Parts: sequence; C-alpha cells; structure tokens
Amino acid sequence: MGEPRGRPDIRDTRRWKKTRAHVLATRAPICGVAECICPTGRAIDLSLPGTHRWGPSVDHVIELDAGHDPYDEANLVPAHSACNGRKGQRYGLKKKREAIRLRAQARELNPSRVW
Repeated sequence: MGEPRGRPDIRDTRRWKKTRAHVLATRAPICGVAECICPTGRAIDLSLPGTHRWGPSVDHVIELDAGHDPYDEANLVPAHSACNGRKGQRYGLKKKREAIRLRAQARELNPSRVW
C-alpha cells in the first residue's frame, strides 16, 4: 500500500540512497526544478534534512514512467523537496487530465450503444 502502481518504490533501496548521496555531494546545491518556489532563492541548504520542505532531494528531469533508468545520474539534479514534490504533483495531474481526455475521445468515437 502506498506504492505507485506499475513500478516499485526505488527510494528505499541501497542503490538509490547511494546515488542520491553522490548527486548531492558532487553537484552544486542549486535547485534544478525550473519552477523553483523557494522563498530564499534557488540555493539548497544541505544541512537541512531531506524531509524538510526546503531540504535537499534529487529530481528525475525526465520522469520515471518515460522508461528511463532511475539511477542514471545524467537524468538527476539536486532540488528542494517542496519543488520536487510540486513538480511531481503537476506531472500527475497532467497525466490524469490526458487520460480523461482520451477516454472522452474514445467514447465519442465508440458510443456504448448503437441507436
């Protein structure tokens, strides 16, 4: 329960924790999310825990459901936890809207009854 459908949650794996730590240690602590909402600017305070709203997290530039390797460091950028979460929520809503649009379009092309 709580896991996204279709793929296991990578965040609890040793490999992900190691990859995340490496990205945060080797890249500049600047939020890589284009719509950064941090009130203090794009700089990430690495002394904050990852659970803190403005703490460090790692964002997948191209979403995981596009089929990219979740551990590919070329697809990872440091981000604020809040910015990363907001980006994920927006992406989820966009996918949901697209699914609704496609269902409506399918109903128009394939009515459930022939009158």
